[in-house]
Amino acid sequence: MAIDYTVLFERLANAVRIDTSLSLAQHNYHQWLEDVLSLYTGDDREAVRSFLDAKDSFRSTLGSLKASLRQQVDALWVRTALQLDPPMASTGTLDCLDAIIADMLDHHEAVDGNTVAITAAAADADNHGDAQVVTSIACLNGTDDTAQLNEFLWPEKKVITCISSSFNTTGEGGSELFQLRGERPVDSALTGFRLFTGQTSQMQAMTATTGLLKNGDFESWTGSTPAADDWTVDTGDWGVEFSREATTTFKGDYCLRLTGDGGVAQLSQAVPIGTLAAERKYVVGVWMRRSAAVAPGVGNTLTVQLATAGHTFGIGEAITLDQADLAALPTTSWTLRWFFFNTPRVVGDWDDLELRITHNMTAGVIVYLDECCLAEPTYDNGVFYAVFSGALPAVEGDFWTMETANDWAGRFQTYAALMYGRMFPSGLWAPYGSTLPDTLIDDAYCWPYAPWTMPAP
Repeated sequence: MAIDYTVLFERLANAVRIDTSLSLAQHNYHQWLEDVLSLYTGDDREAVRSFLDAKDSFRSTLGSLKASLRQQVDALWVRTALQLDPPMASTGTLDCLDAIIADMLDHHEAVDGNTVAITAAAADADNHGDAQVVTSIACLNGTDDTAQLNEFLWPEKKVITCISSSFNTTGEGGSELFQLRGERPVDSALTGFRLFTGQTSQMQAMTATTGLLKNGDFESWTGSTPAADDWTVDTGDWGVEFSREATTTFKGDYCLRLTGDGGVAQLSQAVPIGTLAAERKYVVGVWMRRSAAVAPGVGNTLTVQLATAGHTFGIGEAITLDQADLAALPTTSWTLRWFFFNTPRVVGDWDDLELRITHNMTAGVIVYLDECCLAEPTYDNGVFYAVFSGALPAVEGDFWTMETANDWAGRFQTYAALMYGRMFPSGLWAPYGSTLPDTLIDDAYCWPYAPWTMPAP
């Protein structure tokens, strides 16, 4: 039996209205009593003590009503899941909600979405190291990392600080440890949820030697030509289009030199099945630099991408440099290029997953590649983070800052995020348009009603 999603979300809208009313009443009554009690600081008269008792009692009563409402909404998901074909065998709330979300995707049902954004990480001017912090706010649905933003993202200020570095003892980079800290002042009394204010997590610097690729630092070569170990030339030749470079390097003794000859050349490395997990996000990063000898000409391209017959990656899940991009590569320093990508639900179907480096450059154009790294990023409150170690290792105290934003414009989406840590399909997810608009909830009561600030009384 097909689910009538309009009816389902009309019922949910009623619950959202009631929940918002209870939250506002709980907050406003608490604030009013705090203002009254502030006039009687140190006063232990019975009337004042009764105010204190009333405050706790009223908040407890409203809290019980909110808990009861949550139970009713939980039961709504379970009842709805019984209408699926086939019906859900499990009665776990989140299992049922996940199954309903999957059914919404199948039937192109969607709610209004939230608009989210993140600023690029800005390195402090006094940093010693030149590591690069990159981020993604794309969710795990779909194949194109640029198409579907993670509307679950929390608005807050972020600081990433180096808290430990091997540079301090050995002079070598690559083992820097970083701490991510979120700073978001919120009114938790309104929402009733712990919103991770001040939460911290840690992440290790990413390097070719700690990543999932073999010989991603291009330090290991064999033969008189020579050829980079663990890499295969599919089109072209070692010593011609692809060769070892010992003079212009980013780290270590060698890097990879790509030389243009006007034709297509391709280098690849097979990624064994089991290296990547299903339904997971990964990141690929590589440091690049161009020779100043010959300027790129019309039609030049250089691409770093994953390819397999069992899965199609999106256009945003690759590094693609055209003629203008190649011309913009620095000639006296190195720059990081990267992309995030998502793995599908089944990766066992892959039997030929490869990381490919393909170029078609004008004769004489030279591009250097070093520290090619495939790794799993760190996830924190709606954002995926990766810190790529630079040529100069970070030292303790080096830091980067950024900010995230969410306008919480999608009321159903926000409700699902705050209550269950889930996202409904929304109008921002191509190819779905919003079929269940927020107008099901009138403007007087919506969730959350100004989530981080209270309206004027």
